[in-house]
Amino acid sequence: MKRKIVLSVFIAILTLSLLSSCLPGVSVSLVETTKNNLPRAVLIKVPAYRETLSYFKNDTLSYKYSIYIENNSSEKSFNVLESHSDLQLFAYEGELYSVTKERSDPKKAYVPQPKIYAILQAFGTYSEYVEKYMTSSSIFDDCTYYQKYSKNYDLDGVSVTEVCYEADPSNNVLNQASDLGIKPGDKIRVVYIINNDTKLISKIDYYSSNSNAQVLFLTRSFEYFDQKQDVFSSIPTLDNTFDAYIVYNPGKDIESTSHFSIPVGCEIGIDTNGRAVSFFEDENCTVPFDFETFTTTGKDEVYIYALFD
Repeated sequence: MKRKIVLSVFIAILTLSLLSSCLPGVSVSLVETTKNNLPRAVLIKVPAYRETLSYFKNDTLSYKYSIYIENNSSEKSFNVLESHSDLQLFAYEGELYSVTKERSDPKKAYVPQPKIYAILQAFGTYSEYVEKYMTSSSIFDDCTYYQKYSKNYDLDGVSVTEVCYEADPSNNVLNQASDLGIKPGDKIRVVYIINNDTKLISKIDYYSSNSNAQVLFLTRSFEYFDQKQDVFSSIPTLDNTFDAYIVYNPGKDIESTSHFSIPVGCEIGIDTNGRAVSFFEDENCTVPFDFETFTTTGKDEVYIYALFD
């Protein structure tokens, strides 16, 4: 649910039909702020950045994850790392990987080792995958926000603008964001901190607000780097690989096959690009393919059979 609300970096959570009110400070255009902070615009100014999303419940951190994005070597696409406590998703130089971390069990003597999956793109492209981090859409977009105030000050020696907007939550927000503590009758209050020199956002705080209290439910903080960070070094190289094949609709007139080179030591995952597909271990499609228990160890090649309409 949380990732459905804020799934991509620098999501434009406020409607472009912003209405400003005559309250303290100057009017700050959210249209311009949004344009300046779309990922492509940011990566013209800096080679890499990271957004960290922290969710709160009852004033306590309940969930946290981050998204790191950089220009890739071609400068025509992007490398992305999405990090959760027990999962990392890598999109790097045209290849997709995931790393899962088994939770440690204090009753066991061993320390679980991360498991690396090579993600086969069965029904999409690398560009389509990274594009989901570039789009500006959110359940909050259909709210109409009013500017409450803005003010300028120095923050750690940097000139910033703090600007606050407020809205009545739409029915869509109330239906989908109830676990964030947003209730009928509440207001959504959003406070931006914007660097006056770069026009880049430093932080966004989200509150549910009513006559009794203002409760923080999400903070989005941003780090900007003057060089790419060493976050992809754990990805295996393609120097030593084995062959993997996906056979689509085996035995039918529309049968086709895709070939993939998988780094030795990786397990296999598949990105279906949202398509409904069933995978099997056998050509007759009677034994479902279990990606969690299947191992590539000792295999020179792997065949996966896929059925779809």
